[in-house]
Amino acid sequence: MENDWKYEGYIKRQETQVKNYLKFGKVKIPQDYNFKAVPSLSKEVIEKLTKLRPQNLEQANKISGITPAAITILYVHLQKSKPSALHAR
Repeated sequence: MENDWKYEGYIKRQETQVKNYLKFGKVKIPQDYNFKAVPSLSKEVIEKLTKLRPQNLEQANKISGITPAAITILYVHLQKSKPSALHAR
């Protein structure tokens, strides 16, 4: 009980991150998406995404070497390019 208050902020942050992850996972990536057009992605990330062509961010997140930062950058870029067609039904 005494330690609960020490970890309360951390637990709330983790819960928020899980909710965001679940939302990100449903975001579709167009099959012909040009990953080279996404600024700030490393060459390694661009090569892997181009080769493997994940269908959504959840699949992209499971690729070895794809960082959470890369997923976030890709998410933001996808939002800017086609905001109405992003989420799966």
